[in-house]
Amino acid sequence: MRFFYLVYLVCLVCLGILVILPITFPLMNTKDEIRDFFVPLFNNLYDREGGYSNQENDLGGETIFGISKRFNPDEFKEIFLLYQSGDKKGALKKVREFYYKEYYLKSNCDKIDSKSIAEIVFDTAVLFGTRRSQKFLQMAIQQSGYKLEVDGVIGNLTAKKLLFCTPCDIVNKIVLARILVHKAKVYKDPKQEKFLKGWKTRAESFLIQT
Repeated sequence: MRFFYLVYLVCLVCLGILVILPITFPLMNTKDEIRDFFVPLFNNLYDREGGYSNQENDLGGETIFGISKRFNPDEFKEIFLLYQSGDKKGALKKVREFYYKEYYLKSNCDKIDSKSIAEIVFDTAVLFGTRRSQKFLQMAIQQSGYKLEVDGVIGNLTAKKLLFCTPCDIVNKIVLARILVHKAKVYKDPKQEKFLKGWKTRAESFLIQT
C-alpha cells in the first residue's frame, strides 16, 4: 500500500513539472525568434551601407548597398538596374535576399542565440567574408578561456561553447580584433588610411559598455 502511495506522489510531481514546463520554456529563445534576428540586423546594416558608392582606392570598388560590383557582378547589375529604374522596393527585396543567403546564413548567424553577437558576426561577414567572420568569433571564445578549434565554421561545438560566454565580452573582443586588422591593412597599404576612421567608427558602434 505504501508503494502505491509513493507511486501516486511521484505521478503528482511529474504532472506538476509538466504544468510548469510550458510556462518556463517560452522564456527561452526559440528557433523562430533567433531567425527573426535577421530583420532588425539587416535594417541596421542597410543604414550603415548606404546606397551607391564608387570611391577611389576602395578595394571593393563600385558598390550598391554594400554589394560590390567587383566581387558580385551579377547581383550588383540586377540591383543597380532596379534601383536606376525607380523600382526601389524591388531593389531592396533583392538586397535583403542577397544578404540573408550570402552572409547571414553562410556565417551561421542563425545558430547564434544572442542578438548582439549575431549582429557583429553578420556585419563582420559583410566586411571580411563569412569564414573569417566565424574565425573572429571562435578566437573570441578561445580568448575567453575555452578550448576550441578555429576552423571558420560555427558548428554545434562552437554554439555550445558560446552559451557559456558573456555576449558583452565576446562582442568587445571582436570589435578590438576588427580594429587591429583594419590597422594592419592600412600599414600594408597606406592608401587605405582615409577609410580607417570610418572602419573604426563602424566597429566601435557595436561596443557594449560594462
